[in-house]
Amino acid sequence: MNYKIEEKQGFEMFGVSILVNADGENPFIEIPEFWTKCSLI
Repeated sequence: MNYKIEEKQGFEMFGVSILVNADGENPFIEIPEFWTKCSLI
């Protein structure tokens, strides 16, 4: 396996999370809404 280590500048990351109850239809509504909100950040 050939590889090369390169030094790059640092960068910042952040995380976004939600709690979703798996009962009923809610996950199919809440999760797409969550991704829509994330795409607007």
